[in-house]
Amino acid sequence: MGLLDIFKRKKIRVEQESDVEANSVEARHMNLYILAENNRPGIIDYIRSEDKEITFFTSDIEGMENKLLRTVTDTRLIIIDFGFGVMTRHVNREKLVGLVEACSLEEREVTIFTHDKTLGYEFKSANSKAVIKKYTGIEDVVTELKKYNEVYKRGELESEDTEANLQRVGKKVEPIQSKIRNNYDLELKQSLTNESSEKQDSLDIGFNHKGKI
Repeated sequence: MGLLDIFKRKKIRVEQESDVEANSVEARHMNLYILAENNRPGIIDYIRSEDKEITFFTSDIEGMENKLLRTVTDTRLIIIDFGFGVMTRHVNREKLVGLVEACSLEEREVTIFTHDKTLGYEFKSANSKAVIKKYTGIEDVVTELKKYNEVYKRGELESEDTEANLQRVGKKVEPIQSKIRNNYDLELKQSLTNESSEKQDSLDIGFNHKGKI
């Protein structure tokens, strides 16, 4: 056996040991708080259908601020900007940046999904550890959550659009994922119809996987 073969086998063994060590790290148990631009039907059910629990969900910025002030346990905050312009209004923008900055002082984990590049810069300036992602659909949130070695506590959240409830009121049952995706696609197209081509181009500017813009 040559020296090259020995080094190759040693490298493979070290990599395998590193993978085992990484997989053996115990998951972090924490809260998952979601602040969404508005209360879109189906979000809670969709995320939970992907085996991710939600502790608290709201579209009220001040409500989230108060919730975080009363929370002393580990928490990940998810902010979702669907692109309807609510979060980019000046007064809301300032509140959100302040909220993200406060999370950096409290050492809370923050992940933000947005269409707005400028807002992304402001969030990153307020909290360098915040993960910034371009929002293209609610499945982006689930995909990102699955990357974290975290287990979230289940909160007492109202969920009015489950399959059982839809059947009870005589509505045709449509898969939750498809329903959400179709609703967002339609409403986002309507919301963005009157925007300039320059604004449209800005929506195509993505964020890298390390949360940098």
